[in-house]
Amino acid sequence: MKNLHSKEKGTTLIKWLVVISIIVILIGLGLAALGPIMTHGIRRSARVNLISLDKMLMMYELQCEQGYPTTVSDKDRYEKSAGVRGLYPLYSSGIMNVDALNKLLHPPGAKLLDFSDNPTIDEFDKYHIGFAYNSTAKTNPPPDTPILSEQGVNDGVLNYKTKDKGTKPIRKKDVLVLFANGSVKRIPADKKGKLSTNKISAEMWKKLVD
Repeated sequence: MKNLHSKEKGTTLIKWLVVISIIVILIGLGLAALGPIMTHGIRRSARVNLISLDKMLMMYELQCEQGYPTTVSDKDRYEKSAGVRGLYPLYSSGIMNVDALNKLLHPPGAKLLDFSDNPTIDEFDKYHIGFAYNSTAKTNPPPDTPILSEQGVNDGVLNYKTKDKGTKPIRKKDVLVLFANGSVKRIPADKKGKLSTNKISAEMWKKLVD
């Protein structure tokens, strides 16, 4: 009887180990599937933000009749990009309030500072805004002109090694870009961070400044 009882105990322990192993495997599979789902959700949210920003830019264009917002003088506005500093008129014109600035200019995954209650132009920088902006676009730019791109774009390359949180890429494999025709496209990057030039020329990449 004693031996039989020991066998039953051993069998029960084995059963529990099997059950625990199955649970661990299922958790592992679940976590593996969760990563791509979360990435898809973040990318979708970022796309919605860019579409909303495009509407803000169009509102500014209609309201102010000056093309896209910029802080560069009229003489140089289509030659020299003001970078994200050029987005300041969206706030100063009343089109965007502080809540909108913090919501739309902070893409998912970026670690940025919140705007103050009364933002100054100096707050429109890479530490408050998670995008690169091309303020040189004219009122009717070609459809393939990039207007905004997610954080990290620098001459068409994502710098993975930087420790600067204001220019650190949000993702390593791609970046979302808003074009002049209102479309938002995912531009893939290779292992070295170089972005595809199939959609955007090297010269166009240089217009996007943080």
